[in-house]
Amino acid sequence: MDNDLYEVLELEPSATPEEIKEAFYRLSKLYHPDMETGDKARFQEIQAAYEILIDPETRRKYDNCEPLTRLDPEAALNTILEMMFDDIVNDCPDDIIEYIEEEYSKNVDAVHVRLKEIEVELKKYTDFSKRVKKVEVNQALLRLLRSKVRTIKQNIYIEKKKLEVYAEVRKLLLGLEIDPVPDPFLGNLND
Repeated sequence: MDNDLYEVLELEPSATPEEIKEAFYRLSKLYHPDMETGDKARFQEIQAAYEILIDPETRRKYDNCEPLTRLDPEAALNTILEMMFDDIVNDCPDDIIEYIEEEYSKNVDAVHVRLKEIEVELKKYTDFSKRVKKVEVNQALLRLLRSKVRTIKQNIYIEKKKLEVYAEVRKLLLGLEIDPVPDPFLGNLND
C-alpha cells in the first residue's frame, strides 16, 4: 500500500478508534462498488486502511514504521544457523571459533554498511520533504514522499532485526561443543 493510511481515510494520525470507524463508514458508503459513486479500487484501499488502523497492534506497527507483515525471527535464525552450520561442516575449518567470529563480523559489517546507506537515503528524502512542504505542491507528490520515507524506515527496522538474529546465531554456534577433527594420517588416538 503506497498511500498514507490516514490520508486514505481522510484522518489525522491522532484519530481515535471511533473517528476511524466513522471515516470508514462514511467513505465506504460513498465508494462502495454497488453505489452510484462507487469505485472498487478506492473502496478496497479504504477497507485495507481501516483493517490496519482499527487494530491497535497493527496501527502501532504502522505508526512506528515497522513492517506490517510478521517478521519471523525464529525462521531467520534457523535459516542463517543452517547456512553457517553447513559452511562449517563443508569447509571444515581448523579453528571453528575463529570462523564463527569472522562470519559474524562479516555479516554485522554488511548490515552496518547497509544501515548507513539507508540512513543517507532517509536524510535525503526527509530533507526534500521539508523543502517541498514550504511551497504549494501536489498532494500526490507529498503522499509519494511519505510513502518512500516509511519504506526506508521499515528497511532500517529490518536491518536492525538482522543484527539481533546474527548475534543470536553467534551465541548458539559458540555454545556448541565440537571435538577437534582427527588427523586422517594419525587416526583416532583413543583407539
